Amino acid sequence: MNVRRTLFSLFLIAALVPALLTAQTQGEVTGQITDTTGGLIAGARITVTNEGTNAVRIVNTNNSGVYNIPSLTPGLYTVKVEAQGFQSAVRSAVELQVQQTARIDFQLQRGRPAIDHRKRHGRIGDRK
Repeated sequence: MNVRRTLFSLFLIAALVPALLTAQTQGEVTGQITDTTGGLIAGARITVTNEGTNAVRIVNTNNSGVYNIPSLTPGLYTVKVEAQGFQSAVRSAVELQVQQTARIDFQLQRGRPAIDHRKRHGRIGDRK
């Protein structure tokens, strides 16, 4: 009976330790997206990019304008928000540390999305 208990205890420890270690080395980004009047923006697209690895995570806000991106590796991140009928917004150099929950709220302005010149192709002077 002692052998069974010992084996069960060892199995339980082996199963739980990796999960506990992972939970201690991650962080998360959360926040709420509103317009300039304080109205909630549901369905906004949130893109979080790790500036060191270029790893990208994308989520949408819920009906309360809230988003949550768990299990992020500590580091510097860029958070971008896009919503139909609103100008996009970006916050760069968001530092996320171990076990930190970074609250990043955005207040979006109505209007056409801003042009992102980084996405254009070709060189200056190229003609099409």
